[in-house]
Amino acid sequence: APVPAPGCGAIADLFRACVAEAGLPRDLLQVLDEAPRSAADAIASGVDKVVVTGSAETGRNVLMDAAGRLTPVIAELSGCDAAIVRHDADVDLAARSLCFGIHYNAGATCIAPRRVLVHRDITAALEDRLRALLSGQRPMSTSVAMHARIEDVIERATAAGARLVCGTLGSDGRGPWVLRGDRSTLRLMHIGLFAPVMAMMSISSDAEAIETANDCPYGLGATIFTRDGRAAAGMAGQLRAGCVIINDMIVPSADPRVPFGGRGLSGFGVTRGAEGLLEMTAVKAVIERSGARRPHYRPLDDRHSAAAAGMVGCFHGKGWARRAQNAWRFLCGWRAMVKELRHDD
Repeated sequence: APVPAPGCGAIADLFRACVAEAGLPRDLLQVLDEAPRSAADAIASGVDKVVVTGSAETGRNVLMDAAGRLTPVIAELSGCDAAIVRHDADVDLAARSLCFGIHYNAGATCIAPRRVLVHRDITAALEDRLRALLSGQRPMSTSVAMHARIEDVIERATAAGARLVCGTLGSDGRGPWVLRGDRSTLRLMHIGLFAPVMAMMSISSDAEAIETANDCPYGLGATIFTRDGRAAAGMAGQLRAGCVIINDMIVPSADPRVPFGGRGLSGFGVTRGAEGLLEMTAVKAVIERSGARRPHYRPLDDRHSAAAAGMVGCFHGKGWARRAQNAWRFLCGWRAMVKELRHDD
């Protein structure tokens, strides 16, 4: 029974109608109203599992609600994704991808690029190409509340020495907004901002890029731009992110075959893919023992103790001679117990 985000109730109702039209039982999917209290009441009433998509703060609230009944939770929460542009990257591809990423859903997506870590050899070229692409796009506006947050972040960044590459400020300010700065600028972006804002920083090596990308409490997704597939695979394994895309932006993560989930403040558990389907199951083990023999029911005696001591001494004794002696003790004790079991049969 989904609880839609504010303003998304009509879409949820339409989805429910599509499910019914597809032939599934009409009562299979129940859509609750958009009030946060509806989710809390549903959890309190007793459910098997909760899947939440939202901010890190929303995730905390849901976890507290679920804790009373120890209800398991899958949490896909905020993101603050890094895009790494290596020295051998296709600059035009990287710029077009970043332009797409910052415009997609007006920047209000959890895996939008927020931090761009570009090699110093191509930083100027990427900035010029990105500025040219963004200047040809329609300016973007945001809500009054979000605009105030954006201006606060940008003003603090510029006060710390950052430079505004794209976007304007003021009451009629328009985005997207791109900052160019250093590590302190990127730290200001560690807030899960759902807006068309990103910051660029020059890096000198893959190791610096990985260390900087991982220096963030969020770990939802990341992107790498490079012509070296082997290097990209090695970097992807070191990034603290649930999903890493190479030479593309956002769209490949929507493949239903791909599991999707985060690390750190970006949550835990996955949806979609085979792993996501397993998340929706509860494992039950059923074990049947045939035959009448239950040797483990026999009372323990000195032979068992000797065999156990011999086994431990065989693996952990000091010196080969002592290990060999303990191995013999173990074999003798084991042989005596097996012989007794055969006699009972």
